[in-house]
Amino acid sequence: MDEGLRRTLISKGIENLVRWRWIAAALTVVIAIALGSGVTQLSFNADYRVFFPKDDPQITSLDNIHQKFSKSDTLLFVLKPKNGDVFTQDVMTAISDLTERAWKLPSSYRVDSLTNYQHIQTSGDVINIDDLLPNPAELTPEKLVELKKIATEAPELVGILLARDNGATGVLVTLQLPESDPMAVVAANNAARKLIEYFSAQYADIDIALTGLAAIGAAYPEATQKDMETLTPLMYLIILILATITLRSIGAMLIVLLVLTLSTVGALGIAGWLDVLLTPPSGLTPTIILVIAVADVVHIILASQRCRALTEGKKEAVIMGIKQTIGPITITSFTTAIGFLSLQFSASEPYRDLGLLAAIGAILAWAIALGIVPALAPLTALKLNSRLVGFSIFSKTVPFLLRNPKRTFLCLGIGFILSALPITLIEINDRIVENFDKSLTIRQDTDFTLDHLTGIYRLEVAVGSRSDSGVSDPQYLEFLDQFGVWLRSRSEVLHVNILTDSVKRLTQAMHEGAPEAYRLPKNPDLAAQILLLYEMSLPYGLSMTDRVDISGTSSRVVATLGALDTKELRTFKEVTDAWLSRNSPDAVTASPATGEAIVFAYLSHTNISHMMWGVGFALAVVSLVIIVALKNFKLGILSILPNVAPFVVMFGIWGIFRGEINTAAANVCVVAYGLVVDATIHILYDYNRRRSVALSPPDVAMAETISAIGPALFINSIILALGFCVLALSSFKMNADLGILAAITITIAFILDIIMLPPLIVFFDTARTKTSDSTSQKPLKVGS
Repeated sequence: MDEGLRRTLISKGIENLVRWRWIAAALTVVIAIALGSGVTQLSFNADYRVFFPKDDPQITSLDNIHQKFSKSDTLLFVLKPKNGDVFTQDVMTAISDLTERAWKLPSSYRVDSLTNYQHIQTSGDVINIDDLLPNPAELTPEKLVELKKIATEAPELVGILLARDNGATGVLVTLQLPESDPMAVVAANNAARKLIEYFSAQYADIDIALTGLAAIGAAYPEATQKDMETLTPLMYLIILILATITLRSIGAMLIVLLVLTLSTVGALGIAGWLDVLLTPPSGLTPTIILVIAVADVVHIILASQRCRALTEGKKEAVIMGIKQTIGPITITSFTTAIGFLSLQFSASEPYRDLGLLAAIGAILAWAIALGIVPALAPLTALKLNSRLVGFSIFSKTVPFLLRNPKRTFLCLGIGFILSALPITLIEINDRIVENFDKSLTIRQDTDFTLDHLTGIYRLEVAVGSRSDSGVSDPQYLEFLDQFGVWLRSRSEVLHVNILTDSVKRLTQAMHEGAPEAYRLPKNPDLAAQILLLYEMSLPYGLSMTDRVDISGTSSRVVATLGALDTKELRTFKEVTDAWLSRNSPDAVTASPATGEAIVFAYLSHTNISHMMWGVGFALAVVSLVIIVALKNFKLGILSILPNVAPFVVMFGIWGIFRGEINTAAANVCVVAYGLVVDATIHILYDYNRRRSVALSPPDVAMAETISAIGPALFINSIILALGFCVLALSSFKMNADLGILAAITITIAFILDIIMLPPLIVFFDTARTKTSDSTSQKPLKVGS
C-alpha cells in the first residue's frame, strides 16, 4: 500500500473514531463487561503437580511408582508437648484421639501414628500383631515405660513419627484424592485445620502444626488469593498516585482507572470462560495487566496535552495526540503480547496460563484505551504538567552523549563487560519450602516440622525382583537391606521406610523376640510365609500396598530427607542412582530415584531449557516487528542491542547480590523483553517524524525526541518498575523473584534507551546521510 494512502486511511479512521466516540465508548464498555462476566467461572487449582511438565522423565518415573503403589499425598500433624516429652498419659491420649479423628478427614484412607503402630508380640507359638496402644485409658506407668522402649527402638517410627529426642511426634494421614477435583485437597486441608482448632482447645499443653505434600498443595490457592487481595489494590494505589501527579488532572486519573479496571476484569473474565484454573503465577494476572495497561492511556493523554497548545479545541488535540501515538502504542501492545505469549514454551502450565492471560490483557488494554480515551479525554483539562515540560535532564543528555559517540560506546562497552562478569557466579538453585513466605501458615508449620520432628521431602525408589520368589527372594531382601543401610548412613536422610524392617521384626518374633534373631530369613518360602502372615494380620487401612505392589515382585523404598536445597536434592538423587547402578545384582531391578521434591529440583533446569526456545521466539518475532516498523533491516538489528543488554546487566547484578536463580529467571527474559522494547519503538517513531517532517539533522531530531517523549517514557518506566516491585511482596517466592528481576531489567532498559540508543541511531543515520547526497538530508525511513 502506498505510504501516503496508508497515512490518510489511518488519519480518517482516527477522526471517525473521535467523531463517533460515544458509540465507540459505549460498545467498549458493554463488550468489556460481557467478557468480564466470566469472572464468576474462575476457580483455583490446588494440585502442586500442575507445575510439573507431563513429558519430563522425572515425573514419568514418579507416576510409574505411584501406579504400582500409591500416591504420596499426605497430611502430617506434628505434636510437640510443652513439657518436651511425648511419653506421658495425656500425650498418648491426645495422639490416640487425633488418630481416630484423622480417619474421618475427607479422602483419608490411611492414618499412621505412634499409638496405632503395628507392634508384633509372641505368646508361645502364637504371634499377635496389634496397635502399640489400643486403649490409652488402660495405660499404666509400667506399660508406658514398655511402650517407650518399643517405640524408641522401632526404625519405622524414629525420625518420621517420633523425634529422636522424644520431644515431638506425628500423625501421618495419607489421602486418596479424586483426580477429577483439583480442589479436593483444599477440602481435606480445611477439615484438618478445623481438627487442629479442636485439638488446640482440647489439649492446650501440646503445640500442633500441619504440613505434608497435600498441605503444601492446599497452600497454593491460599498464596494466590492472598496475592490477589493485597498486590492488586496496592498496584491500583501506586498507579493512581503516579497518574494524578503526572497528568495533574482528576479526570485523567479517572480515565486511567476506568481503562485499567475494564482491561483487568475483561482478561480475568476471558480466563473464566476458557476454564483457566488460577495458581500463584496466573494469579499475578491482575497486577501485571494493571502495570502494562497504564502505558497506552498515559501516552495518549500526555500526547493530547502536548498538542492542546497547537489546536483550537480539545477534540482536535485528542485527534492529534492519537495520530502521534497510534503507531507506537499499537506496535508496543503487540510486542508486549508476543513477549508474554513466549511463555507458552514454559515447561510449567501455570506460567503458560500467565503468559496467555497477560497477552490477552495487553491487547485488551490497547483496544479499551482506544475505545474510551477519545470520548472522555476532551472532558478533562488537557493541561500539560509544567514540571514535565521543564524536566530538562532529557534535553541535556543527548547532546552530551553525541559530542563524542566513540567515547560513549567505549564507556558503555567497558561497563557492559564488567557487569557481565558476575554472571559466572550464578547457579541454578532453589529452596522448595522457602517458595512460601513466612507469613503463610504452611511455611510456619513446615519450618516447625523441620525443626522438631522430620523432613517433608521424599526420595522414592521402586526395587524389583526378577526371581520367581519375588520380594521373598533372599538375595533380593539382602540387597534391599544393604540399600537401607547405605541410605541411613547418609547425612541427608532422616528416615527410611523399607520392607526389610518389617521382615526382620517378624523373624525376630518367630524366635520369641531373641535379639540375635533380628535378621532376614534365608529361605524364600519362610520369607513368603512371614510376609503373608504380616499382611493378613494388619487391620483395615494399614495394609502393605504402600510398600509392596500387588504382584509381589517389587517394593518401594522411601527416604525422608532433611531441608535440602534443589542443588543438594539433585546431587543426592544422582548419588543414589549411581549406588544402585553399581550394587544391584542381576536378579534385582531399580527405578531411578524420584519423588515430588526431586521433580521440583529439576524443574528450573527443565524450564530454563524449554524457555531458551521461548527467548529465541520472542527475540526473533519482536525484532522482526521492529524491523518492519523501522523499514530498515540494519537499524532494526542495531536497535536490538539496547533491548538485550539490560538482561545481561540484570543477571550480573543478580550474580553479585543473590547468586542463585530459579524458574523465574527463565520466565523474566520473555516477560520483560516484550516490555523493554516499548521505549525503543516510541523513540524511533518520534525521531522519524522529526526527521521526515521538520527535516531536522539527526542529532537535533534525536535531542528533540528525547526531550519531548523522555518524560512520558520515564513515567511509564517508573510505573512498570514499581509495578513489578509490588510483585516482590508476593507470598510466593518465584513470583517475587520474577518481580524483582523484571523491575531491575526495566530500569536498566530505560537508562540504556536514553544513553545507548540515541548515539547508535544518530551515528548510523549520520554516516548513512554522508554517503548519500549531503545536501538532501534524506531521512531514515522508520515508518509511522
